Amino acid sequence: MEQASDCYTQIVEALPTPILLLRHNGVILHANAPAACLLETLEGIIPQPEITLAPHWIMEELECYHSQGLPSHQAEKSLISTTNSHSFVLISIKRLRPDNDNLLLVTINDLSKLHLVEDGLRQLVEGISEATGEKFFQFLALHLAKGLDADFAFIGEFADSERTIIQTVAVAADGAIHANFRFPLAETPCEQVLTNGLRIYPKAIPELFPLDHLALEMGVESYIGIPLVSSRRITLGPMAVFSRRPIRETHLAASMLQVFAVRAASELERRQAERVLKETEARLKTIVDSVHTGILVIDPENHRIVDVNELAASSLGRTREEMIGTSCHRFICPNEEGRCPITDLQQELDNEERDLIRADGSRLPVIKTVSRVVLDGREHLLESFVDISRRKQVENSLKESEERYRMLVENQADLVIKTDMTGNLLFVSPSFCKLFGQTEEKLLGKALLPVIMLPEQLATAAGMEQMICSDTSYYREYLSPTREGKRWIGWALRCIFNQSGQAEAIIGMGRDITDRKTAESTIEQLAYHDPVTGLPNRTLLHDRLQLAINRAERDSQGVAILFLDLDRFKAINDSLGHAMGDQLLRLVGNRLLDCVRSSDTVARLGGDEFVVLISALDNDHAVGSVVMKILEQLCEPYQIDDHEVYTSSSIGISLFPRDGRDAEELLKNADMAMYQAKEAGRNTCHFFSPELNMRATERLLLESTMRRALEREEFFLVYQPQMELRSGHIAGIEALLRWRHPDLGVVPPNNFIPIAEETGLIVPLGEWVLAEACRQAVRWQQEGQPPLRMAVNVSARQFRQRNLGLRIEKILMETGLDPALLELELTESAVMENPEEAILTLRQLKKMGITLSIDDFGTGYSSLSHLKHFPIDRLKIDRSFVKHVTRDHNDATIAEAIIALAHSMKLTVVAEGIEHSEQMEFMHQRHCDTMQGYYLSRPVTAEEFGTFLKRLGESDGKAHGLLGG
Repeated sequence: MEQASDCYTQIVEALPTPILLLRHNGVILHANAPAACLLETLEGIIPQPEITLAPHWIMEELECYHSQGLPSHQAEKSLISTTNSHSFVLISIKRLRPDNDNLLLVTINDLSKLHLVEDGLRQLVEGISEATGEKFFQFLALHLAKGLDADFAFIGEFADSERTIIQTVAVAADGAIHANFRFPLAETPCEQVLTNGLRIYPKAIPELFPLDHLALEMGVESYIGIPLVSSRRITLGPMAVFSRRPIRETHLAASMLQVFAVRAASELERRQAERVLKETEARLKTIVDSVHTGILVIDPENHRIVDVNELAASSLGRTREEMIGTSCHRFICPNEEGRCPITDLQQELDNEERDLIRADGSRLPVIKTVSRVVLDGREHLLESFVDISRRKQVENSLKESEERYRMLVENQADLVIKTDMTGNLLFVSPSFCKLFGQTEEKLLGKALLPVIMLPEQLATAAGMEQMICSDTSYYREYLSPTREGKRWIGWALRCIFNQSGQAEAIIGMGRDITDRKTAESTIEQLAYHDPVTGLPNRTLLHDRLQLAINRAERDSQGVAILFLDLDRFKAINDSLGHAMGDQLLRLVGNRLLDCVRSSDTVARLGGDEFVVLISALDNDHAVGSVVMKILEQLCEPYQIDDHEVYTSSSIGISLFPRDGRDAEELLKNADMAMYQAKEAGRNTCHFFSPELNMRATERLLLESTMRRALEREEFFLVYQPQMELRSGHIAGIEALLRWRHPDLGVVPPNNFIPIAEETGLIVPLGEWVLAEACRQAVRWQQEGQPPLRMAVNVSARQFRQRNLGLRIEKILMETGLDPALLELELTESAVMENPEEAILTLRQLKKMGITLSIDDFGTGYSSLSHLKHFPIDRLKIDRSFVKHVTRDHNDATIAEAIIALAHSMKLTVVAEGIEHSEQMEFMHQRHCDTMQGYYLSRPVTAEEFGTFLKRLGESDGKAHGLLGG
């Protein structure tokens, strides 16, 4: 009976569910540790047996229970804790004995996770499916914390070559994104994660990691982390969730981290360079002596100790000199001579509990880890241990009060069992008997595994004593044959040790996790497939491409990558809406699948980009027929609701091994070839060729020489006038940038401006253009010319500068130009990137008296709801709409709409790209205010424009005919 009491005591106190034993009037007779913690958190009270009355929300349900007169009662409650946080709990009340209504058992199950997990998981998967970079990491961290009801989550990477400092790349705290920070790795839970893999610490972080000062400052109580491993099997850093309170759904949290670790590692791998650590013997010794873990370095041939750190020596009550050169069996695993797990049993890693033999003969229980390391070109064994004596004391103390919890265990909803060390059942809870449809009498004495495992699982399973061995805990999930059919049961098993340290029994708790397993399967599907089309995403494509390359190398075959981009997709998406656009993408994916074999892969990378992977090619000619079939199929019209939609595709092709030896190179070269196909007129294909690489090389040449072109004064400005259509007078001038390269001659702006934008050189270059244009405008005034408004383009990168207004004010003061004579031209994308910030910047510039205009209007993605709030003076119709305005009805309609829109908003309109009189007459008839283009004048040098201004003064003041196209 005493053994049974101990058994019940251990089981009830080990259960995570809060459990109360009450009298019928609500007086608390007993509360297990989770229940006491819950009452203190929610009510601020510590229950005293026979004294404390249950809180009001339990008393309310007691009244319902008594009034109903039923054997049991359940109700869900929404509670507010002392910290004002909400919790959802399920309160269950039942009699302990059917014939006695005086003693009541109350169990409290936390349902908060069930309220949050579905929406949290869905938001998390949808939010990161196409996100990249900082946005991806922040979204992942924020929703991991939210979905798991944790206070904190972060993703980090190594910040130094010694891999001792972690730099976070995203931090979520208390429901918001916080600033990144650094922290030392040593003596933190992250160190265990990066050393040993996935780690779960449901509670007691301050006791387990007393030197983790950051965790102490933050009040961290629980932690779950997983290492992020690159495609080359290199650990990049940790991803973790942690909280100020114990994490209850640890297995769900671990599953979520495992599912998203691959995607997070892939994204992190893109952000950081490979780091190569060259460890030296001196550095290794420093690390070994500095960590707060006992470490021994052992020669595997003779099992003699080569080196120990000071902590290991002091733990054994000896000096380093006494231990070096002696056999490791004197101090650890003394009964295992000839059965070393690494050298004799051929294990790669050993992690188990052992006893250290101190100098005075006493034993110290530890968790020991042994692995292979290479030092000075030779293989050694690295043996480390952590003192677990305090935990052992706690375990032994739990054995002393088992009996009084027996009734509580029998009424527990989770499955509870106890077996001997061979796996024969010593105890089963009623819930276990009910689920498996057998009585307690039939089950006791039976082997556990045949009951909870399917025959095919049982055939490969080891015995209970072999599974548990000397580990303190063991978790496995089995698909079990129950009365309700096959159900997934998660089992947490644990050894019980007697006073002498010998394992004497195993206790376990099982829980139905079928719903969670289904959710995990759904999450994994979403993590590797595009949510819109259901096709493989970039991650899955990369894996399949690498497999195809490996198989092709083995079988001397080829692989083809077809990189597709839909033509005119943006116009379709913008005109018909995103829902129609998504439907079109799905139809395109289906047609692509019809064009290839079942062994090939069709993937969507995002937007309107698709990739077709054709594997096991015997010759390159087979690719052509597939490409032509795709081009023909995609040109056929699509019927979407009541709309008949037409699109086509541009295809870039790269071949293995001719165009690349790895996945990244093949995708990059196919992407490059696709852009060549677009330049060739779209609805066509283009194979990758060395010429494309030559163009990329030319781009690098421009980038490298551009960095010093400004100081070498290779840049210069040309000027193009703007004429009022009604009066024929000059309305202003636009300053345009040109580059006279010493080797390539004058480089077209379209060739170097994008490079300047990408590299950030556009900022100093843009400031030089602004200053030079202002100086030239003042110079013309000093020569006696009438003041004209000078228009200067401002790049998106310049516009994002916080101090843009101060910089422009400084240039105006230095040059002496009246702000009213300066016009800044901004693109739609620049102002719409962050409309709220843009309004503040535009208002600041407007207060200075500067004229503001939107350049290339109609080609961006303006929102009229935002545009009406911008203090804009002018709109410039993009030349793409002006070019065919007299021949294309659609372009004419767009131009007329822009003019009407601008005038309705009290804005003036400038038509760019006027090249002949018919275009000018069209704009004049539609009441366009101003024109600019080659019909009036090509861009000319400052000297030529000065001459033009003098001629203008001598004429009737009208510009037409003075310069000519």
